Amino acid sequence: MACPMGWHPAEQYAADVVEGRIPSCEPVRNACERYWRDCETGSERGLVFKPEKAQRVIDFIETMCCHWKGPLAGKPFLLAPWQQFIIWNLFGWYIHTKRDGLRRRFKIIYVEVPRKNGKSLLAAAISLYMLCMDGEIAAEVYSCATSLDQSMEVFKSACKMVEKSPALSKRIRLRTTRTGPFLEYKDSIFAPWAYENKSKRKEGKSTHFGTIDEYHVHDTTAMFDTMRSSWKARPDAMILIITTAGHDKTVPCYTEREWVLKTLRLLTEETAAAFDRYFAIIYTVDAEDLEKDPDLWQKESAWLKAIPGLGVSVTWDCMDTDLAEALVKPSLRREFKCKGLDIWHDDESGWIPLSKWRAAATKIDERKLRGRKCYGGLDLSSKRDLTALAWCFPPRRPGEPYILLIRLWIPGEDLVEKGDKDHAPYASWRDAGHVFHGGKETIDLDTVEEQIRKDNDAFDIVELAYDKWGAEKLAQDLSDHGLTMVEMGQTSAMAEPTTEFESHAIDGKIAHVGNPALTWQVGNAVVVYDKFNRPHVSKEKSGRKIDGLVASIMAFGRGYLSVPKQKSPYKTRGIRCV
Repeated sequence: MACPMGWHPAEQYAADVVEGRIPSCEPVRNACERYWRDCETGSERGLVFKPEKAQRVIDFIETMCCHWKGPLAGKPFLLAPWQQFIIWNLFGWYIHTKRDGLRRRFKIIYVEVPRKNGKSLLAAAISLYMLCMDGEIAAEVYSCATSLDQSMEVFKSACKMVEKSPALSKRIRLRTTRTGPFLEYKDSIFAPWAYENKSKRKEGKSTHFGTIDEYHVHDTTAMFDTMRSSWKARPDAMILIITTAGHDKTVPCYTEREWVLKTLRLLTEETAAAFDRYFAIIYTVDAEDLEKDPDLWQKESAWLKAIPGLGVSVTWDCMDTDLAEALVKPSLRREFKCKGLDIWHDDESGWIPLSKWRAAATKIDERKLRGRKCYGGLDLSSKRDLTALAWCFPPRRPGEPYILLIRLWIPGEDLVEKGDKDHAPYASWRDAGHVFHGGKETIDLDTVEEQIRKDNDAFDIVELAYDKWGAEKLAQDLSDHGLTMVEMGQTSAMAEPTTEFESHAIDGKIAHVGNPALTWQVGNAVVVYDKFNRPHVSKEKSGRKIDGLVASIMAFGRGYLSVPKQKSPYKTRGIRCV
């Protein structure tokens, strides 16, 4: 597959990137420049390039592996130039080690690319090569993730490739035991590996090749550390981290990414040796460019740099359609940027920008609210999680904001451990009075009821909205106490409150005390839409706690409905012509 200039497609790609013929972000340019620099000076550090080794892997993938779904189903997996560039580096480079002679150079690989660019398919094809063609006796190959479902993504693609390939299906067998499915080639195996928590940690593995899929959802480095400790008996072992961007910059993936970006940017001949066993490439929109032009994510010039499969695995029509929706739905905007363009989510790209939310924080003297009409929202959540009570005080005159009060309870003796699990400083928030202790192990509903009664004595509570899940008894008790209780569903009934809460919060029309626990939950929120295009915040999609936000939206929704809206004169008198 020679290019017109006699270069391999992988090298042609690298040359086109460096010389600007292929629009590319800085990390991709840096990766390509690194390749050419190593070709020129790498021999001084003991680097050797063996093109036949890399071509062997490419030939295996393109002749033995095939697509198994979509329009290309059943057709050979022909690698795009950017994919060939990755394979070319991973399997072509070797290094002279001090004691073990000539070994494969790269041991850790970090590939970050937007969704639908075939990363799982590529990882599956490489895994199959490492299983049956790499020459490793009794190789152990793993597809790793935090959940079994996610770990099956790469593994399932590999199984389908084997099923649809006459050559592979003769060599590789799918087996199933009590511990789960695996692919078997002679004494070698390829299996999914779910690392869901510490109690399920599996020892005794001897990894030859492992894929860590969607590293951005890993809360700790435990999976990576365990896999790395299991490769010591395998001199040519490799770990492939393959992921999209995420919404949480506190996770190990973002730390790894920032280190990669910095290292690639500052890489010189003098510092290259420290990075010699690590390959990285990141397809994204450069942060510096976004700072100069915040609307850059809407432009095709940015798409061309961030999406290597644009026009092939990702269609232009799909991008145009997704952009049109993202422009009118802020929640979809975050997903478009994060998953579609590999832009990590930060405060400004969330459902409600936290800078806007924080700007509305102010001191609120509850004594001045005594006797004032208000509307409540109650979210009991589960007995071991946060319980939230919110009060919303509608404006009494034009120009005034809605006033929001929040009460949060969390049960448990060891809030430090619980906070570590949820990535939230519960203990510090409790000590500062931002959350209340809600019981030793489960939430104490008597404590919640007592607070509601105290608030009822202080404020003129018009009604208290509640989610009926787990709240029927408390709702009945409060109703018997004289409160008007309103059952409120969490999907269609939340559509208008969610929309109006968002717009009022962004416009600074919801005043609050700046409770950091509630601010954290606002940052966690992910909005989803039902089949009728009605929005609501989703606890499942958000991933982290949003109970206080849900209660706040419920309270605001009931309060918002109570405020008279200015009627359009056209509805009463029609259009006048002059």
